[in-house]
Amino acid sequence: MMTVGVAKSAHAARYYTEPQAGTFRSEWVGKGAVELGLSGAVEPPDFKLLLDGYQPNGDKLVQNLRSDRIAGYDCTFGAPKSVSIGILVEGDTKLLEAHREAISYTYAALEAGAQSRTYRNKKSQFANTRWTIGANFQHTLSRDLDPHIHNHIVILNATKNKDEDRFQALYTRRMIFERIKYLGKLYRDKLAEGVKSLGHKLQVSGNDMWELEQYPADVLKEFSRRRQNIVNAVGLNASRDRNQWASLLLRKKKNELPLETLHPLWMNKYKNILKYSEREKGSDHSL
Repeated sequence: MMTVGVAKSAHAARYYTEPQAGTFRSEWVGKGAVELGLSGAVEPPDFKLLLDGYQPNGDKLVQNLRSDRIAGYDCTFGAPKSVSIGILVEGDTKLLEAHREAISYTYAALEAGAQSRTYRNKKSQFANTRWTIGANFQHTLSRDLDPHIHNHIVILNATKNKDEDRFQALYTRRMIFERIKYLGKLYRDKLAEGVKSLGHKLQVSGNDMWELEQYPADVLKEFSRRRQNIVNAVGLNASRDRNQWASLLLRKKKNELPLETLHPLWMNKYKNILKYSEREKGSDHSL
């Protein structure tokens, strides 16, 4: 699944760079990051400078630095619940690598659609820049403290028009907003390809969604409390917009518990669910 939000400078700088218990790692992505000499983990001072409209060397990245400007776009990709359980509860590092490869693949496709827009003679002219600066933050928790592998990729609202040798704001309608469903499916399909190559079988549901076949439905449900709250609010077959509305309405303040504390709790819960399921199956066979 992919969702998109708008990042404002001060809030984004705090939210993404303050230490959080559920943050696995961060990294710079995009051709623009390479050109500006950004690599490895996202350092808070560099990230804040970029959000404020400046390059790491202090030169301007954005010419019109209005206080109400959009600093960036948060493109969030969430792994299927069964993949999160496999990675975070059972410690499957190969699944984690498949997720990361799918994220990288999808970001390359997203960046290939990067554009800028210029007005000349009262007409819009578009340039295919294919140049972005992205900060990729991988998180591991839902707001209900369930295992939830998801990546926030904050794409800075700047691109480089090499034909005119200048920086411009991103034109995101075609690049992002008209392709949300396509990019979400691209991520899921690439991840499915990766997990199947590892020998996993998939249980496919509607809307191109899937889960790893090895995890029973009751396990997925018990580790999806936030999703269940949304379903209770708007129904199982609600539209994407209704789901996003409910998600915002039901959003809780993030609690902070380290993974070292949560992991044994998750593992104990997982084992208890499996034991209960086995007892239920035994009861059914005895009838």
